[in-house]
Amino acid sequence: MRNLVLGISLAVFTIFHESDALAEGGPSFDCAKASTATERTICDDPYSMLMDWEIARQFGVLRSMHPGIVAEQVRWLKQRDRCQDDRACLWSVLSGRWVALGHRIEEDLGIPKLSGVYNYVIRPNEITGDLTLAAGPGGNYGFFISTVTLRRGHLCEIIAANASRGDTGDVSWRIPQTDRALTLTPSEDGVVTLEIEYDDERSFCGASAYLHGPYQLTVEGDN
Repeated sequence: MRNLVLGISLAVFTIFHESDALAEGGPSFDCAKASTATERTICDDPYSMLMDWEIARQFGVLRSMHPGIVAEQVRWLKQRDRCQDDRACLWSVLSGRWVALGHRIEEDLGIPKLSGVYNYVIRPNEITGDLTLAAGPGGNYGFFISTVTLRRGHLCEIIAANASRGDTGDVSWRIPQTDRALTLTPSEDGVVTLEIEYDDERSFCGASAYLHGPYQLTVEGDN
């Protein structure tokens, strides 16, 4: 899915996104001092920037409780840097680490595991997409959702951080421009159902937008 969306978005389509996290400063390093092809690729892509920022926040919390994670992070950074200007590679490596560290945070907090990559499963012959969801410090969640209609090639994406998880397990976030609620509701069969108040994805992704509905867990993340 990531390769398909990347090819479409770079070719002809505008990426629609909402982000409260990017306002906090972007990636974990100064883009003005980016010295490698990988760092420059991260700085050229808002989704990579968010994931890099969130991974740094996760690592900052986890390193005091998991001493071995420092060496693990060094190995992972070497893997990340091998992607250079390959954005599909970078998305895969970043999202896998983001989810894996999210699992560590969930385990430390003693909350049910929800971090993962989920595939959009409504009308699979017409729409493809996925949801990356990862726990952050304090038990808040970040997510990246991307769908594309196969016939029209209409791409819709949303990215955010600091979504809250309630006592019932639902993850909720309010869309800044409209203050309408986006809710992710998990079930025991590995499905997360996305609901947007008043089908609000159409206000920023157009009349052909599809984000709401069920997403099935497919990837739990790699270290």
